[in-house]
Amino acid sequence: MWSAVIETLRSAVLPHVDEPFAALQTQRLIGLATYARDRGADPTDHRNDEIRALIGDDDVTAVLLDPHDARGDRLRALLVSHLDADIADEAVLLEHFQPEPGSS
Repeated sequence: MWSAVIETLRSAVLPHVDEPFAALQTQRLIGLATYARDRGADPTDHRNDEIRALIGDDDVTAVLLDPHDARGDRLRALLVSHLDADIADEAVLLEHFQPEPGSS
């Protein structure tokens, strides 16, 4: 379905939009539809399992803030890998949702 939405916006809508703001919004809709089409399953449960495997039921914040907890560095690396994966997955949104030219 999302591929059809993307193709319709690109070939049937965007070529007929003359107003710059409307064209920008159409391009953003294309980006949103592309993200919806390409996104994977929600990683939350898997990520929680990874964290639990590393620190059990201990508090994430307590582990990170305790300079004597040897798990802190591994937990930080795991959390950074989660953030990196989110940024990679959402790159299409970042590409299509840049500030408008001339806006501050």
